[in-house]
Amino acid sequence: MLLRSILGRHGYEVIEAVDGAAGVASFKLNKPALVLMDVMMPVMDGHEACRRIRTLDADEGTPIIMLTGAEDIDAIETAFSAGATDFITKPINWPLLTQRVRYALRSGVLAREVRQNRLRQAAATRIARFGFWEWNPADDTLIWSDHAEELLGTSTSKLAAIPSLLDAILPADRDRCRNNFNAVRVGDGRLDIEFRLLAGTSEQIIRLIGERGV
Repeated sequence: MLLRSILGRHGYEVIEAVDGAAGVASFKLNKPALVLMDVMMPVMDGHEACRRIRTLDADEGTPIIMLTGAEDIDAIETAFSAGATDFITKPINWPLLTQRVRYALRSGVLAREVRQNRLRQAAATRIARFGFWEWNPADDTLIWSDHAEELLGTSTSKLAAIPSLLDAILPADRDRCRNNFNAVRVGDGRLDIEFRLLAGTSEQIIRLIGERGV
């Protein structure tokens, strides 16, 4: 196949599949760094194959480049909706294809590095017992990071606003916390408070640190 020959000359190892279903099976088995496939394939078309690969590859973001007709705008839009990263129109411009492949592979590596860094940061946050939160003083709503729920010991949906948070704080700490929030609301941009939070039948000692945005 010409495609395999040209990519091979550029140093790429190519694994071929005879149809869309075989392509999905090959992806599951071989975990390639990039997928290049035609929209029009027997057994299973490229759009459905792309969707299934994305299901198998939800956390990795492997680049998928689709080959389609130059005037087939609907096919291009459907390809992107199915999860394609890029497309090449036919007849194929071979120098352009090799450049697109090189770029997609480089982008895939960078995307994986970003995901790995995020996973490492999330792990470090759990170990250090840090969470993130955001308060909108205009309507008193609170947004908590996913890890914050574990630290708070209760569902963050129950602490979606300052009034509900204050209700969950031990009475002995409540007025002090309310005064701190009020001070930030009227202009003191720094918040640093520690309090005891009622979480079911237990108490959690929580420290909130924040800076009011501009």
